[in-house]
Amino acid sequence: MPDLGRHLLNCFNSASTRSAGCARRLARLGFAPKHITVLPPLQAFGRVLPCQESDLLDLNKQLQGRPVWFAAAMAPGEWHAVLHAHLIALRSAHRLLLVVQVEDRNEVPRIATFLDTYGLLYGHWDAGDWPREGTQVLLTDASEEAGLWFRLSAATFLGQSLGEGCIGA
Repeated sequence: MPDLGRHLLNCFNSASTRSAGCARRLARLGFAPKHITVLPPLQAFGRVLPCQESDLLDLNKQLQGRPVWFAAAMAPGEWHAVLHAHLIALRSAHRLLLVVQVEDRNEVPRIATFLDTYGLLYGHWDAGDWPREGTQVLLTDASEEAGLWFRLSAATFLGQSLGEGCIGA
């Protein structure tokens, strides 16, 4: 799949690199040099988002090492891409749980219908649902609990990061 890198780069409007060498490699792959910025490496700063320690302990116990990934603050146009990725990942990790932070709690019924069309088993954290063994997607509309999901998840998709014309957007 030699052209995959070039195709993926076309999904981005700009890029930041840690060195001039990285910037040159991106340019050789076809990324416009005028959209590449060389920045120093990221430094740790800020604060860790809080979480309810008892929920973290209880969920860790209930999930028993089950793999979890978190989709935070997704835009409506990103649903297809994220769910498609989840369906593909489920082929190799059948116990994988996707936790989705829903920005507007009024959207939960529409999203639930969407999940039904994919045949995915889901729960709604804020309605009192805890992930069971068969739960494939867990919806949450409480942004104040993002710290909990970041801690539980091995990977996170940061919503509103797919541009127009990219896979599923």
